[in-house]
Amino acid sequence: MNKFISLIIVMLMTTASFAFAAPKGKPKKSEHPPAKQEAESTSKAVEKVSEKARESNSGKYTEKQIELSLLQLPSNYFGNDPSKVHSVLNKRINSLVKGEFETTQQYQKRIEDEKNLSLAGEIGKNSLLAFQVILKGYDGDGINYFADDSEFDISLTLDELSKPLISTEKYNKNAITVKLQSNEIMTEHYVASNAYGVTVNVENNVYHNFHAAISNHEDLPIKFQKFFDHKGKYGLRNVYVLNTKLKSSPEEAKNIKNNIRFLLIGNIVEPYTSSAFVHSKPTRDNPRELTLTEYFIYLSIKEIWIYNQATGQIYNKIKKKGENPAVNANGRV
Repeated sequence: MNKFISLIIVMLMTTASFAFAAPKGKPKKSEHPPAKQEAESTSKAVEKVSEKARESNSGKYTEKQIELSLLQLPSNYFGNDPSKVHSVLNKRINSLVKGEFETTQQYQKRIEDEKNLSLAGEIGKNSLLAFQVILKGYDGDGINYFADDSEFDISLTLDELSKPLISTEKYNKNAITVKLQSNEIMTEHYVASNAYGVTVNVENNVYHNFHAAISNHEDLPIKFQKFFDHKGKYGLRNVYVLNTKLKSSPEEAKNIKNNIRFLLIGNIVEPYTSSAFVHSKPTRDNPRELTLTEYFIYLSIKEIWIYNQATGQIYNKIKKKGENPAVNANGRV
């Protein structure tokens, strides 16, 4: 019996989740500011990340609005910068509060003037924006070629919107989201241990991600699905899938597969922005600590394009339901 009890204790020591303790003299790596503190610093954090993104992506994004009549995009086209657009929108939202020493007339004039200010370059509040989508490469996302049919099967997976970081923050719970930009803020490594003295090397990652929150997805050919996240590892969840086909010869397919991209085109709509916070602690089986701050830009989508990142060639223009699809000869929805 004693041997059996000893065996159970050893098993618990090796399988229990880690309650991390950092080396003496250093703060615990797994500690994070409470949600309230995080919420209070959101505005400054967004601006800091936006500035960093603009510096690292200098010249990558355009500050011109897009035209739906285009038949060809510039080569190496990335669309508009989501971090910059979000930063400006966030400032506008914060400025909606009337100042203590501001008269009503002054406040109304300031708000009216801000409506006409640029979001980025030539882009105004009512302009058509274009955002390139990040394909995750899993959860149904994919660009798969079938040589026998001389055809690509292209899928984009969208998720339900996360609840806001700030409980009083406005958000559209019916919107669905897709990632536009991911900014790595920090990556570091440390050794953590649990109550039994078992240690593990932990990788700590901090990201600020920017997403489109699509408010009119019911107007688009996007289908609702139940999906087993990561082959069922994390259970069943709700996703939305946009699927399209693209005709291409095997020779051409080899050259274009790695350059196929989705482009969301639409207008900014209320509530304009929201944010969410995600933190996962490391375990023995998954020694990774992950902190994500998610920022959302609300859009009413006009069209979704499939195009070639390198050449700018537009393959498909996916329109809203009921509208005539304006697609190229080698593409179909």
